[in-house]
Amino acid sequence: MTGNNMKNRVCVMLSLESITLCTSTGNRTNKLINRK
Repeated sequence: MTGNNMKNRVCVMLSLESITLCTSTGNRTNKLINRK
């Protein structure tokens, strides 16, 4: 059970990181588009 819990936690951490990465890159592209 503990092993499964750790896997779930890692998955959540990875998904949170990917979401922040997507938003940060999205904001960068938006800034570039706005400059044009």
